[in-house]
Amino acid sequence: MAAGALLGSGVYADMSKHFEGFTEQQKYDLVLQLLQNMELPHLRRLYSEMQQLLSFDLMTHLPTELSESILSYLNAPSLSTCALCSRKWRQMTNSNTLWYNLCVQKDYVRFVDLVSSDPNGSSGSSQVQRSHRLTSPPANKQHLSPGPSPPPPCKWKRVYLQSHALEVHWRRGRYSVAPLLRAHRLPVTSISYEDDLLVSASRDNTVRVWNMNSLASLHVLEGHTDAVNDVVMKDGLIVTGCADGVVRVFDSRSGQCLHALHGHTGSVEHVVCNGRSIVSTGTDCYVRVWDVHLGRPLFSLAGH
Repeated sequence: MAAGALLGSGVYADMSKHFEGFTEQQKYDLVLQLLQNMELPHLRRLYSEMQQLLSFDLMTHLPTELSESILSYLNAPSLSTCALCSRKWRQMTNSNTLWYNLCVQKDYVRFVDLVSSDPNGSSGSSQVQRSHRLTSPPANKQHLSPGPSPPPPCKWKRVYLQSHALEVHWRRGRYSVAPLLRAHRLPVTSISYEDDLLVSASRDNTVRVWNMNSLASLHVLEGHTDAVNDVVMKDGLIVTGCADGVVRVFDSRSGQCLHALHGHTGSVEHVVCNGRSIVSTGTDCYVRVWDVHLGRPLFSLAGH
């Protein structure tokens, strides 16, 4: 007799009512006897359905803050392993909060500028891209199971993965030395880089801008009347600190001098720039802050 007919006749309903009246031990004994009399294909089907009934993922039912707190005790390899469990677990572990803390522990935050905001995880530095491919070869799409594509890694996970790849390659000697950039006549005192440009300062009173893809010298930033002690590049601007006491601002693409900031009465030893302001230190015991776009002083910090 078919299952539908049994249900319609009320046989299953009567069996269920009697079953509910059994003790727990009687229920167990009856079910065990039924299972022992079932064929293997039926047992497999039943096992598959029982797995869904018995499985309960506690983490996916917790508040986000609590699940992140639990996952924060894991290191990077363990967190990556958890991401392989399921799409929900991958989403839970793909958290900027979790990966930022791991970056802080490994001192990888300093590499954040090497990773672009591209959600696919590409980097603005071609060197990082080449390095990352050594340990992360492209997947063979022929072996991927069909289904929706998973979301891209969060920003700080990309920072961690690419920084870790760089660290591993450096430690294992997986790098090549680019041809030497020769042009300065005296020792190089400072270098800085942004995107595909590198800038070098020298005691020969010049600053040179190099293209890191072609390794060609693009510009020679002249106008310095003494050794250039420090140089920094930020948001398309090059800021130099010179022993002649002048802080100069150049356009990194054209090489044009935008501002010459006078104020220090001694050699300028160090400069930093955040894209809006410049902070310079000199042997005159002053720290001076400048507006990078207007090219004027904001204030001086005395007392040193």
